[in-house]
Amino acid sequence: MTDERRIQVLQALIACNRPVDELEQDMMGMSWDSATDLVELKVSDLRSIVERILSGALSVTDARRWAELVEIREDIGCSVDDAEVIEEFVFDLANPDLVPETADALIHKWAHRLGIGNG
Repeated sequence: MTDERRIQVLQALIACNRPVDELEQDMMGMSWDSATDLVELKVSDLRSIVERILSGALSVTDARRWAELVEIREDIGCSVDDAEVIEEFVFDLANPDLVPETADALIHKWAHRLGIGNG
């Protein structure tokens, strides 16, 4: 896979702009490690995920699968200023057995933390 194609696949993953099954298929066979960040995950991407869950456009199950795909990538970076919140968000979604909140409570907690609606 060329670097250009890899970046396109990673950008689609970050945006979660296609069904998670398709995104997962695109990721198959693609190395997860990288010496450099090829794309950047932003707080605005997290807001988009939470807003889509709250609107019903994205299921919590698919959001969790998205987070699992993002969590293992060494080629997805984030700004130093936002690293803690981004890493915590991805961890919380990707590891439901390790967080105390129910899925609904977790999404509302993140909506509040990310300044979405009434949270």
